[in-house]
Amino acid sequence: MKKNIALAAALLAFGAATAHAQSSVTLYGVIDEGINYISNSGGHRLYNMTSAVVSGWGLTGAEDLGGGYKAIFKLESGLELNNGTLGQGGLMFGRTAYVGVASPYGTATFGRQYDLVEDYVAPLAALSVFGVYTMGHPGGVDDINHTNRINNVIRYETLDLHGFRFSAMYSLGGVAGSFSQNSVVGAAGSYVRGPFSAAVAYVRAKDPNYSVWGSVGDSTSKSPATGGFFVSPVYSGYASANAYQVIALGSAYQLGRVTVGAVYTNTHFEDVGTLTTGKLNLYNYHGDARFDSAELNVRYLATPSLSFGAAYDYTWSDGPCADIGAHYHQVSLMTGYLLSKRTSVYLSVVYQRAGGTDSTGKAASASIIGLTASNSHTQTAVRAGLRVRF
Repeated sequence: MKKNIALAAALLAFGAATAHAQSSVTLYGVIDEGINYISNSGGHRLYNMTSAVVSGWGLTGAEDLGGGYKAIFKLESGLELNNGTLGQGGLMFGRTAYVGVASPYGTATFGRQYDLVEDYVAPLAALSVFGVYTMGHPGGVDDINHTNRINNVIRYETLDLHGFRFSAMYSLGGVAGSFSQNSVVGAAGSYVRGPFSAAVAYVRAKDPNYSVWGSVGDSTSKSPATGGFFVSPVYSGYASANAYQVIALGSAYQLGRVTVGAVYTNTHFEDVGTLTTGKLNLYNYHGDARFDSAELNVRYLATPSLSFGAAYDYTWSDGPCADIGAHYHQVSLMTGYLLSKRTSVYLSVVYQRAGGTDSTGKAASASIIGLTASNSHTQTAVRAGLRVRF
């Protein structure tokens, strides 16, 4: 009897050790704090201290199921260091929360995830290559700023196919009686070979005021009238659109210490005036609105620890009315220095100049993403920051 108990205990211990060896859970995160100067924040100069949008922590894990299959998961939370609050509207895992299966035929994931424009093309834009959040395009209109997460996503991604990778996603709207309402579809592909990389992505969201901007933490209207998230004057006038579509292209080439990249996006707000709940169509628009954005960025690695970056973006738009149309010039500069493998300091400068008539029917005001819009046609944001990764 004692021998049987000892044998059983040994088998249990061996099984636990084997399961532990086949499974893994990793804790990771970024803490980024900085002091900012904003030349015009709603008509006033602003000096403040904020944690960067990238600040947060997460858990990722995998369990070997045998035969080349793995169960995987990822949970990621954003945070604001200065007051300890959660990001993404207070959601515990507002950035990412999914479970899935990785196999010899690709990976399928289910849950709250980024859309494919952000995962495929955004990594080639300045804000990802060397920069900070404010280097996204005006108002974040084209979705390359790693902010929009989509709920209820089913996503599939292929393995690497001789440098090519492809992905498709679908977000269920969850509305009784309507399969398409509040739904989001997307497709993307990328190619990497040596120093060259390129990507293309497509996303189309029905009822974007709810399916995209309303996915922060509730289903209420996100129009300017309710003080929600659809607040940038760059596109806030189009909250009543029936659909939101982005097509994005990007490429980069590394030549020694220099990396040159380019990104182009085309954004459509279709059938503005379709959604009538609340005060979404404050300006009584009807028709389509279009935005095009072209960016060129350069990164120079002076030493293994010291880097410099520069980018120029030009965004122009046509509104649903003949007299609505704006353009935005934006210049971004960045220098960073690694104090260690995990810790760095940086200084960034973003300048934006606007012209024409914006979505609110007024003279276009500069609107650097993540900031309160200027009440004039120019805005400058300077940030000195400290970033620690773990």
